[in-house]
Amino acid sequence: MKRINLLILSAILIAVVISLIFFDFVNRSDVTYAKQIICKANQKKIYSALLKYNEEYEIIPSGLKVLVQQGYLSEDNLYCPFALADSNLPSYKYFPQNFGDPNLILISDKISHMNKNQQVFIQTFGDGRAVININSESGCKKDVMIRVANGGDVELQEVLVKFPSQTETYGNISPGQTTAYRKIDKAYRYARIHALVNGKEAVLMPTDYVGEELLSGGNYTYVLKNNPKAVENHDRLRFELVIE
Repeated sequence: MKRINLLILSAILIAVVISLIFFDFVNRSDVTYAKQIICKANQKKIYSALLKYNEEYEIIPSGLKVLVQQGYLSEDNLYCPFALADSNLPSYKYFPQNFGDPNLILISDKISHMNKNQQVFIQTFGDGRAVININSESGCKKDVMIRVANGGDVELQEVLVKFPSQTETYGNISPGQTTAYRKIDKAYRYARIHALVNGKEAVLMPTDYVGEELLSGGNYTYVLKNNPKAVENHDRLRFELVIE
């Protein structure tokens, strides 16, 4: 009889432990989902405020604090509510140069996930589209992001870069100016580049990519400088790769 009672008691204890584990899992899942929804809603509020600010002033603020100072948002809207408990966590990251570009991230934040090996990224693109990405820290592959900088003293016009599998138009770049990053599928440490320098065509044309390795994921800058002593169009630009 005692043995039967012990078996029943053991079964009850096992059932209780399993129930506690299950409800803890569900609870943590609900908390993670709540974080995602609230932070995503905050980013939508920020984007709406940016639209209103742009309609009124025809520019985009360089920082989100301006939206609070002008009454478009409250201070709380600039932070993921779940990040307030840790003063080391930053506010939403903001990339004003990407406003209006559907392919580049305008606002971004990272929150914790119930699985410690994963991270949740809440991201709003330049066209206002908000997404939730869950990535594994160990398996997350970084994109190749390339921008172009004008390191010379004259404007570079109609800058166009031909990568192995795509062509990107970076437009006009004033002296000292740097464009926004573009996501590039495949790129080497140099590329074929076309531009106008003082109204004259300038071309950087690599012979080939034999022996070259594709760039790994990360941020890169193609720095272009005009060559004032150039006579031929293939000699009007100087090139340098900067790894960020």
